[in-house]
Amino acid sequence: MTAAGRCLLLVLPAIFLRLVVQLVNSVRAHAASACRFSLLALPCSASVLYGLADLQPSLQQDHQMYSST
Repeated sequence: MTAAGRCLLLVLPAIFLRLVVQLVNSVRAHAASACRFSLLALPCSASVLYGLADLQPSLQQDHQMYSST
């Protein structure tokens, strides 16, 4: 995923939450929507890099790809 795609994934939920609050005029709607986005993010957290050891397989693949060209 590109940096622009990551940025878009951060901005879209914020825009959605702002629209929900404006339409419903309730902070509770914001809290409920934020909770839903948090639950949606849980499965995505499995692909997060936590340290250098998690990054090593990716670095080796990149090195092999660029050294063969």
